[in-house]
Amino acid sequence: MRAISHLALIAFCIAGSVPAVALATPLQDGAAAYSRGDYATAMSLLRPVAAGGDALAQIIVGGMYAKGQGVTKDEAEAVRWFNLAAAQGSPGGEAALGVVYQSGIGVARDYAQALHWFRLAAAQGDSNAQDALGIMYENGEGVAVDKDQALSWYKLAAAQGDADAAKAVERLTDPVAGAVAAYNRADYATALTLFRGAAEKGNAAAQTGLGFMYENGEGVTKDPAEALRWFQKSAEQGNANAQFSLGFMYENGEGVAKNTAEALRWYKLSAAQGFSEASKAVDRLSQGK
Repeated sequence: MRAISHLALIAFCIAGSVPAVALATPLQDGAAAYSRGDYATAMSLLRPVAAGGDALAQIIVGGMYAKGQGVTKDEAEAVRWFNLAAAQGSPGGEAALGVVYQSGIGVARDYAQALHWFRLAAAQGDSNAQDALGIMYENGEGVAVDKDQALSWYKLAAAQGDADAAKAVERLTDPVAGAVAAYNRADYATALTLFRGAAEKGNAAAQTGLGFMYENGEGVTKDPAEALRWFQKSAEQGNANAQFSLGFMYENGEGVAKNTAEALRWYKLSAAQGFSEASKAVDRLSQGK
């Protein structure tokens, strides 16, 4: 399960783009300075704009105080600026307040307040807030764990292009598919967690995936014996890939003593299901090669 990091605050702060105008404005110049990491210039340009009531400037200035960018870190001051933006109905300001209450930044941690502000921002279509609500419902922060509610919020955020929310949808909709997707993008920690959860519930495909990770040492210490154990569980359920892998391990003595007869038995079971590599292995062993 994911958690909201206070270091992600600035993602809320620059969630919107500055409207284009014919001539550069202090707001635009300040945002540009922030983007290139010139925080002192950004603060000098944006603080007067924020003091004048511009919500986006208030959010960015608040984020800079929260992270100590161009100014001495002051979480209470960050909260003050976020409150000013939220008071104008700014979804970015509301979402930022959700983060500070969820994480206890400059205020006492208060999940009820976090939910309140996230809901206000999410209702205005803020994808960060929608994703955050998904996390809170999934983790049971301030609410009872509710995977259906979590999925609903994740889907709304994912539909707006939120990559983390899309991964969460994968994970909650089909843990095995989510594990495979995580494995393919080399996110082995997530893949391992998802494969293990489904494997322990008896899912043969997940057991095979977990076996591969132990066999190759991906996201976990390489352990042929543990790989063999998971392949065995899956193979006994008729998974052709696991049957082939089990045959390979018996043939090569990985995690178990070499046993050509046992290897051939598993290869044949896999081949009978149309697994081409298993058919080749059967031919090879049958010919004594």
